[in-house]
Amino acid sequence: MTIRSTSYGLWGAFVLFCIVFAVFAPTLTYELIDLDDQNYITRNPILARGLSWTSVRLAWEQPHYAMYAPLLWMSYMMDAFFLRASPNNPWGFHFTNIFLHSINAALLFFLFYAVTKKMGLSFFCAAIWAIHPLRVESVAWVSERKDVLSGFFALLSVWAYVLAYWLARNKSGIGVQTGKYIFLLLSLLSYTLGLLTKPSDVPLPLFFLLLDVWPLKRLSLTWDSFRRTILRLVFEKTPFFIVSLFSSYFATHAHGLMFALEPTPLWERICSIPLHYVFYLGKSLLPRQLSPLYVALPIHGFLVGGAIILLGALSIGVWIFRRRWPNVLIGWLTFVIMLIPVIGLVRFGVQSIADRFTYLPAMGLSLALLFINPMPGLDRVRQVRFGLGLLILCALWIQTARLLPSWKSPGALHARILSLNPDNPIAMEMHAYFVLRTTGDFQTAYAYYNRIYQSGEFSHSVLCGLAQCLAELETPAEAKAFLLHAPDTSNPYTKQAVIFNIARYSLQQKEYDDALQYAEMGLQILPSKQIENTLPFHLLSMVAAFEKGDISRALSHASQFPPYAHSTSLTLLDMLPYYLYQWNDLHRRDAWNYFQRLFHSYPDRPALLNNIVWGLSTANWSPVSPDIVVSLAEQIGAIHSGEDAGILDTMAAAHANAGDFTSAIRTLEFAISLFPDSHEVLETDAFKCRLLSRLKTYQHHQPYRENAFARLWSSQFVSSNPIPP
Repeated sequence: MTIRSTSYGLWGAFVLFCIVFAVFAPTLTYELIDLDDQNYITRNPILARGLSWTSVRLAWEQPHYAMYAPLLWMSYMMDAFFLRASPNNPWGFHFTNIFLHSINAALLFFLFYAVTKKMGLSFFCAAIWAIHPLRVESVAWVSERKDVLSGFFALLSVWAYVLAYWLARNKSGIGVQTGKYIFLLLSLLSYTLGLLTKPSDVPLPLFFLLLDVWPLKRLSLTWDSFRRTILRLVFEKTPFFIVSLFSSYFATHAHGLMFALEPTPLWERICSIPLHYVFYLGKSLLPRQLSPLYVALPIHGFLVGGAIILLGALSIGVWIFRRRWPNVLIGWLTFVIMLIPVIGLVRFGVQSIADRFTYLPAMGLSLALLFINPMPGLDRVRQVRFGLGLLILCALWIQTARLLPSWKSPGALHARILSLNPDNPIAMEMHAYFVLRTTGDFQTAYAYYNRIYQSGEFSHSVLCGLAQCLAELETPAEAKAFLLHAPDTSNPYTKQAVIFNIARYSLQQKEYDDALQYAEMGLQILPSKQIENTLPFHLLSMVAAFEKGDISRALSHASQFPPYAHSTSLTLLDMLPYYLYQWNDLHRRDAWNYFQRLFHSYPDRPALLNNIVWGLSTANWSPVSPDIVVSLAEQIGAIHSGEDAGILDTMAAAHANAGDFTSAIRTLEFAISLFPDSHEVLETDAFKCRLLSRLKTYQHHQPYRENAFARLWSSQFVSSNPIPP
């Protein structure tokens, strides 16, 4: 490419970047959702430590949540550190998703432009991929950072591979050969980084073989060329294949540890493959009724046979026109090959089909559109073609804009799924949890959980959700009895979750021996070093042993909690991490019972008690009466004679929570007046700005809400002395 054409290409890439960013910019204001975001972000012990050597080590040390994806966890850490992203303010997580996707669109455009030298056609083909409604799931869903980040590394790997052989083809010499190997090494490195984010990049070496055919022209589609060249081309990609084998093994192993490999019969998985290809092709051509949760496709002989015939006809067609339009053949094979990891032969998790699975494969369909120009040179045809292309892009943009609000909040997402499939058990389960998390309406949640349970398509989380509702609506004894007689399962992960809840309800009933027995049983069923699996058991056992009076046993379990690793004694206050876990897991009545004990035992710890009252005042729902919370806040304020801005802030939040906005405004205005006016930048300025922001909230007669106990839970991991002063 000349300097002038490169300059045009960079401008085109920049324009496409801006357009794609603008299309998905509405997601900057979106919330986190209940589909994986809570596990990946809100309740992730790795992220709780922030960006630190300990958290980075944990990210690289072992699989988490059925994935070995250290770069994914590190990317979230960097969002939190550099962009101040948090569960209550997730715009930074969304920003990175949009930014990476926009960069990917620019990289894809520049690749097409480098191959075709056609600005408009390359722009159209890259844009049709970037703003297609099938991309919404990968960009708007924070948990699917896996797609945009692994896609970024995949495109870098492709670019480095192409540059290596373009350089070798156009020039010669020792320096050129060195440059070639440097680019190949960069390609291998980028490929490895992509696999450390998501194993969907595994088929990329096969795509490199397709690039050797076109546009690199290192292999022609003749038998003689194939016979002479193919072994050499395959052999030179040995490092890539070795890395892909390791990645495949680790991905399967990680899912196996969490028992997330679906035991679907082999014949069913094989028969579903052609159906899945046709499904994705159909959604790409006509993106209607897109959903984050599809039901499994029905396996019928007629449908399978029809899908095989259609795919065979398309394959024969692109082969016939391979000489005229080689990009069509390469693009079609790219689509077929890049879908292999997610086509259903190996089932990772409960979903066999999903829009996000098309993120990389759909680039092949865009590649297939390059050079399709049946009547070049006619001005009228060019005008029609331009208008048609613009119309297609506008139609896709409108579809994407309509689909994006479905990801605005958990409620919007549930409504979208249930409007398409009212009986979707996963969607009903998500909505039941959403109802509990936002309103504490256990009666409504119980109706949803029971409906799923009666259908027979329930998971362990449905069983635990039913038990949780029973514990609140009836007694913990009823919840424990239900789980003890729940249907058995061969999945150890499910057994472990059920047994933890049996131990939990035993502890709530002060059956300490039972709690310890079941907790030990859970740890033995699925021994694991993954902190998200073992930590709740150790914290529960610590509390049960402490309450029983077995301090040595309590210390042995406490040592498994990093901040307590070297503790030599325990007090009631040291039980706080478990009850913060209880609160965040929506067992808030149990947590409140513990908080009351703290108020009676530590009346001289106003900072600690203020943190608890703040959490009660700002929670979206609480088992504690707002008047009681106001009384507690005023008791703490009386200790400091109303001269501490932090305690006054809590008093104002408590009044607003009780609906007394006049008192909330008066109290907060007094707190703000305690700050001296200064033109210098002080550490207190940020706190004062937060107070002013909350003052506006109260002036609009709205209480301030945040998940303060989740933040307090995270702080337990950061310090060697995690209990607030």
